[in-house]
Amino acid sequence: MTGLLTLGLATAAWAADPPTVGVEGGINFNSASLSGSSAAGLETTYKTGGTIGGFVGIPINPMFSIQPEVIYTTKSVKLSGTGSMSGFSGNIQADFVEIPVLVKINLTKMKTPSYYVVAGPGFAFTTTAKLTDQKFGSQTFPDEDLKAEDSVQSSDYTFIIGFGLDKGPLGVEARYDAGLRNLNKVTASDNTDIKFRVFSILGRWSFNFKK
Repeated sequence: MTGLLTLGLATAAWAADPPTVGVEGGINFNSASLSGSSAAGLETTYKTGGTIGGFVGIPINPMFSIQPEVIYTTKSVKLSGTGSMSGFSGNIQADFVEIPVLVKINLTKMKTPSYYVVAGPGFAFTTTAKLTDQKFGSQTFPDEDLKAEDSVQSSDYTFIIGFGLDKGPLGVEARYDAGLRNLNKVTASDNTDIKFRVFSILGRWSFNFKK
């Protein structure tokens, strides 16, 4: 009897809320947290980047759903020097394929627009990482391919939280994506700890699978 009741409830949830698929894209406002003795005299300032990808919404009940995504995202920051490093500047240009697995909580399911929050982990894989446009005063330095030099981690773990609204098939979302892993492969000469911090504004388009 319990099994039949569970099956009936699951079938009712499916009938009320079929899965959705969609695409999303937008702009990133990137920063990074720096620590470690090798980071003394260095600070980061915001640079913009982009995010594009797709998602699937899997309803659990009218309020909760699971939302796995696959996105391509650019997390780049500008470096500048202070104190003894004054006069130094450069850019870290890093791109990732990220797979967030989010819980979506609908706050106003029966209204239009419908407001929601999302939260959950993300698993990111480094595709490119370069140190570019390096200058110290009037002296310039060649670009460095950090991935080719094996000086950057091949993956990252992040935590994502966001707030958005849906109106029909269209939506907009603001989210914060915090890197949890030091992406620098620490060496005896460089113990800089760098973790990306990204605020994104996304536009979204989705449609339901037919019942």
